[in-house]
This record gives sequence, structure tokens and C-alpha cells, in this order.
Amino acid sequence: MCVYFLQTSDGLQGIRLTDATNSLSGRVKILYDKQWGFVCGDDQWDLNDAWVVCRQLGYDKATQVYTFSPRRVPKIVWMSNVQCRGNETSISSCRHERFRQGSCSVGKYAGVTCQAYKNCVHLLQHSGSGIQGIRLTDGPNNLSGWVKILHYNQWGAVSRDKQWDLNDARVVCRQLGYDNATNISWDYSRKESAVVWMSNVQCRGNETSILSCRHEIYQYNYFRTDSAGVVCEGKIIQH
Repeated sequence: MCVYFLQTSDGLQGIRLTDATNSLSGRVKILYDKQWGFVCGDDQWDLNDAWVVCRQLGYDKATQVYTFSPRRVPKIVWMSNVQCRGNETSISSCRHERFRQGSCSVGKYAGVTCQAYKNCVHLLQHSGSGIQGIRLTDGPNNLSGWVKILHYNQWGAVSRDKQWDLNDARVVCRQLGYDNATNISWDYSRKESAVVWMSNVQCRGNETSILSCRHEIYQYNYFRTDSAGVVCEGKIIQH
């Protein structure tokens, strides 16, 4: 299950899907004030809202929106009257009623079904750098792959230079919600061409974000096997 952690000016800290038979669908929960709570799937809850939730979690798109009635009335409901246009990068950017504890109408708790799983994505806001997110791509499983960062709405690679080591990988893996990193390579026999956004990353290993590590941000194109990769271990961290 992907968990998407974030920091916004209104205090929203994370979003995830829960209580589903597979990783593509579930009940929408958001993290606010260090507590997970539900979203009301009221009359405004539609496929546009589901698209935003699914893309925020790293999926390509949403295929279904639904509401459900829990067996027991949840103690915490944080968000209601969500009205997304469908092109927002975060549910917190959509129109919604501000966070408050409350309850939904019977059978009106929000759920979504997503499609085309990619990899867990951690989107973020970092003043001044233009970096918007980080993810792993093209790996044999969710635990490994090329490290890609989102910079001014374009995904690019991280350079695998002499400074790239296991401390850097640990920060990336924990940022994506995994417990730890076990390796800094997974398939360097493959070649790819792409934009490189970040190089000379030097983490101590205890940072919570790759942006907190020493690094350089600039753009160049490459056609070699110098893209940084990681192999993570452990389950997605859930709070």
C-alpha cells in the first residue's frame, strides 16, 4: 500500500487507501494533526476527486468512485465537500471544508479504485528548489528502481556519481515509506536516456528527505548507465 506524506499550509500531512482487498482500491484516509481520519463522500464526491487521490498516490488514474458505510461509525472525519477539477496535484488543493472532527451521512464515506500502478510517489513542497516529488521507476518490484525526482513538473533522474552511497539510498527509501535500503544498484546493465536533475547527493543517512542532504540541482541529458538506483526493504510505513 502506498502512503503519501506531505506538508501543506493547512496542516494536511498524508493520504492513503485502507481496508481493500488489493492495493488499487480502498477507503480514503487523510492524516491531520497526527491522526488518520476519513473523507466524506457526499454529493460532491466524484471521479475528478478520485483522479486526484489516485495520482497523488502514484497511480495513473482512477476508474471508479464509490461511497461505503462502515460497520462502526468512525471517530474521526477530517474532510468533506471535496470538489476537485481533476488536474490538482493534491487533494488539499481542491475546494473542501476545512478540517474538523465530525461524521458523514450514513453510507457516505469516500472510496476510490485506481488503475495502472507505477510505484509509490512522495510529493513534496520545498521552498526555492522547485523539487516537487520523488519516486522509483522501472524496477522489478515496488522495492527497487531508478530514483526519479519531479522538478518543475518534469520527472528526471539523480546522478549516480562517486558520492552516491547507501546513506543516500536509506534516505530515499525511508522518504518513500520503506524501513531501510539494502543496496544502491539493481540493474545497471540497462541503459536509458533522460534528464538528470540532481547530482552530488551527500546524505548522512538520518535525513527525512533527500532535499535535506547536500546536493546540486541542474539539468543535463545523459545516455549512459549513470542513473542512481536503490533497493529498499521493509513494508510501507503506516501510521
